Amino acid sequence: MKAVIIAAGQDPHQHPQQQRPFCPSLLLLANMPLIRHQLRAIRKAGITEAIISFRCPEIADYLRHHSSEGVSVVFDRPTAVREPAVVLRADVLPYGDLVEPAGSRAPDADGGMATIRTADDYLAASATVLGQLATDPLDLSEVMDGVWTDWPAFIDPTAAITGPVVLGRNCSIAAGATIIGPCVLGPAAMVCRNAMVRNSIVLPGAAIGANARVTSSIISECFTIGPGAVFGRCIAMGEDTLPLEPGSLAVEHSPRGRAFAGRTRNDE
Repeated sequence: MKAVIIAAGQDPHQHPQQQRPFCPSLLLLANMPLIRHQLRAIRKAGITEAIISFRCPEIADYLRHHSSEGVSVVFDRPTAVREPAVVLRADVLPYGDLVEPAGSRAPDADGGMATIRTADDYLAASATVLGQLATDPLDLSEVMDGVWTDWPAFIDPTAAITGPVVLGRNCSIAAGATIIGPCVLGPAAMVCRNAMVRNSIVLPGAAIGANARVTSSIISECFTIGPGAVFGRCIAMGEDTLPLEPGSLAVEHSPRGRAFAGRTRNDE
């Protein structure tokens, strides 16, 4: 039994002349790319070989330098499989047990699968992963009830954190800050004095200014939110802030840097 991960196609919402690979495999969930969550689920199902069909070179670059979760990975075409296989799309988070199929097919979407195509899907999938940390801590350390971190991380004693929350390596939470889960702060992210972050994903290197308020939002890599700013249901990226509307896309996140993109379906 093998697994096949269809890791990248074309973004169907882009103009044909502007299309580039659609690559959600590196979206961070609890600071671990989606591709590794998929490989962990494959390994738990007792499958030790996976074929990844991809058009996104960042996936190969990432797995070349990071764990493949005990699964032997080959980059090839799905047609190379000549036996029954579990098939996963790039935008699917398996959070239940993968059941061996009778033939080569995708597992039932109602049996522990979440599709990540929009920013709301991304926030929901992040909450799902955080909700399972008590039974699958992803090699993180629980430093207080419902709060996991990859040490070292600085948490001021006067900060208030209500889980589930994941804090990345070298994360900094200043005096009087409030973090309310489900919430993930990436490596080297910073929450300044008296700021509040709730139900959000703050990607690596981002900074939340003093007295700022961030709710149900996605903050891109190295994005800085100014003191006292209020961000509610939005995607902050580059120099833009986009409303987190139904249909807004969470397209990709690449460890090569700042490649998280969000936009609405109506954008040209």
